[in-house]
Amino acid sequence: MAIIDGRYLSNGNKNLYIKPTGSGLPAIVIETAWGSLSAEWQPIQDELSKHTTVISYDRAGYGESPTNIKPRTSKQIVSELYTLLSNTGIPGPYLFIAEAAGGFYIQHFARLYPELAAGMILVDSTTSRIFEFDELDAPKFQEVLSLHKRMEGLKAFTVMEEDDFNKTVPHFLKDLFPQFPEDLQQQITAYMCDQQLYKTVIDEYDALKESVEQFNDAGDFPQIPISVLCRDPKIMIDTAKQIGVPEEEAKLVEDLWVEHSESLKKLSNDTDFKIVEGGVSSLHLSHPQVIVEESLKMLKKLVGLSAMMNEGRVFEI
Repeated sequence: MAIIDGRYLSNGNKNLYIKPTGSGLPAIVIETAWGSLSAEWQPIQDELSKHTTVISYDRAGYGESPTNIKPRTSKQIVSELYTLLSNTGIPGPYLFIAEAAGGFYIQHFARLYPELAAGMILVDSTTSRIFEFDELDAPKFQEVLSLHKRMEGLKAFTVMEEDDFNKTVPHFLKDLFPQFPEDLQQQITAYMCDQQLYKTVIDEYDALKESVEQFNDAGDFPQIPISVLCRDPKIMIDTAKQIGVPEEEAKLVEDLWVEHSESLKKLSNDTDFKIVEGGVSSLHLSHPQVIVEESLKMLKKLVGLSAMMNEGRVFEI
């Protein structure tokens, strides 16, 4: 499979695909959601690279990166990212942009390596309280939209015969990324037609309980600037209703999601929180400009903080 203008660096065991672009410090590091690929962030990366260095990469078993036989726990994933960043030659501390489960991993990273975290944009981020959704008294949601049910659907992909997989999955992916240029659409679709991607997502999900335990045993979160972006609960409730989830159940789910998102404000004394109007899951696809704007605002803040302590070139706006 063709590499999209990137290279491979060691993560301590195998090489991972990484794509650094732009120049300047502090560098931005992008961490994707479960099942999401670095290539999906290319438009955001292209825009932010006009201002500073931006690093995207594929976790082991995603996109261009080979699988890793080590458990897909948060601590293992964070350790691999630490080694990968150490091998780039691009110094930290970094500004992290992380979405959904990627946000959980990056919160863990900051607890284990606080000296490398300058700031954070948490995009509709998962929290360590994720299992509270399994306890909701929302039967239809649990049957149709719960994380457990969605993972069951992905597990079905992993056990399909190759011919059946190749007939079924491309149908679901058709016209999934209409906002991207055709060549990028084709590349992302090719990655998502790889059965290994879904096996890796299931491995990360199966390790989630251990990951939460590891997270809770990690150190304190550093006092760094954070921006928390949350999806629009009104839109999510309407979407859930369209597939048969009663409004009262959908509201129960979204109220808890907003509560979890707001709880991230407690991580630091310097935190902004915003509900993205009209935003759904995968804000990097539906509202990329909001992520760009929040990232540039955070960069300005970080440069103001670092100018008093560091010399040398920083990003330019």
